[in-house]
Amino acid sequence: MKQAGWLMNVILAGCLWTPAVARAQAPAFLLEWGTFGAGPEQFGKVYSLTVSPSAVVYVSDYSNNRILEFSTSGVYLGQWGTYGQGDGQFYQPFGIALDARGNVFVCDQHNHRVEEFRTDGSFVRTWGSLGAGPGQFNFPAGIAVDASGNVYVVDYGNARMQKFTNDGVYLTQWGTFGAGPGQLSGPYAAAVGPDGDVYVVDINNSRVDKYTPTGTFILSWGSRGSAAGQFAAPGGIAIDVAGDIYIADSNNCRIQVFSSSGVYLLQWGTIGDGGQGQFDGIYGVALDSSGDVYGEDFHNGRIEKFGSLPTATRGESWGKLKADYR
Repeated sequence: MKQAGWLMNVILAGCLWTPAVARAQAPAFLLEWGTFGAGPEQFGKVYSLTVSPSAVVYVSDYSNNRILEFSTSGVYLGQWGTYGQGDGQFYQPFGIALDARGNVFVCDQHNHRVEEFRTDGSFVRTWGSLGAGPGQFNFPAGIAVDASGNVYVVDYGNARMQKFTNDGVYLTQWGTFGAGPGQLSGPYAAAVGPDGDVYVVDINNSRVDKYTPTGTFILSWGSRGSAAGQFAAPGGIAIDVAGDIYIADSNNCRIQVFSSSGVYLLQWGTIGDGGQGQFDGIYGVALDSSGDVYGEDFHNGRIEKFGSLPTATRGESWGKLKADYR
């Protein structure tokens, strides 16, 4: 409980002021939607979102205890969930992820469980309870699904990752509390790369850790700060088809992009109260099948959508692209 309280304090702290990074080009701002509230097209506190191959944006609305659905142009499509402990109910839903069949997995954080739904919001199953044993959780935060359907759950309060089959059967776990290689202090979010490696954002250690699918530590990058490649309470993570890593750098109010080996590539975003490309806290980031980027602007109560980034093709290198974005 103490750790969960600390997490909320970090999240609500707001952005650090950082000088703008000069660059000749930035990802194109496309649109935005949302305001604060509990209505069909409004948001409470949002920490996670994801986009399906069929172009549906799923938003985990933490404080309104529901999942919202939108088109990729921001049109409201529907919602499900109410407050409670029963099947299909939530007590502050946090991370959200999809499998290849489109099934939706949600970390029901204060019920210490994972819930699975069909794309229409119908309840499938749940697993987990409060505790530190295999298959138990202490404030689960992020969640990710690999190409085989295995589910990776970020067990924040137990400072570990747990891996399950698609139907919730426990497989393995890794992580102990600490700041050393392969240790976790505040695991927050996770994503699986095209090669199957697992990336974990550690909000307390201000870094990203990379593991094999069975939990063998590979590498990490990041430290606390506002320079390129540093983080201030890093939050959500998304990975594109080329394997590049997008991190919602929440208190620096920006999105940073890295190679799969942790090499800094580019960034965008500044602190602001609603301008295009501005954020006041950003905790969720997602990509659609076209590579367009969605950022959750926490304190401004909205979703911002940006165009896809250029890819290194036709003889271009990421070094050149990186230079172009400075």
